[in-house]
Amino acid sequence: MTAWAAALAVAAGGAVGALLRWGVAVLATRWTAGGPWAHVPLGTVLVNVAGCFALAWLLSAGAARGIGSPGLRLFAGTGVLGALTTFSTFGLDAHGLALGGRPGQAALYVGGTLLLAGAAVLAGWALGR
Repeated sequence: MTAWAAALAVAAGGAVGALLRWGVAVLATRWTAGGPWAHVPLGTVLVNVAGCFALAWLLSAGAARGIGSPGLRLFAGTGVLGALTTFSTFGLDAHGLALGGRPGQAALYVGGTLLLAGAAVLAGWALGR
């Protein structure tokens, strides 16, 4: 696969994933409007959980059964799921650390990422004001 073909696969998948993320957010907002979950970012939760499952399945099925070409994995994994959620990659990376016999590093990665991301949100918010 050429570099251009790989880039096109990722870009096409990214467009699909971004539209899916937007669509789920719109639907979740409509479903929860006026209810007790109206202020919970349910769309984000849904895409993050679905993305974690889908990326793990895609990569494990590909490895175990030889499913999918490199182009398909770039389109679906990096493109669609990457645009849908980067949380799926985060979850899979943490799993890989733990599975690789590094549970302490996995816990540090998860905790550190959440703390740093929270701090970055606070800093970005403060700078933006």
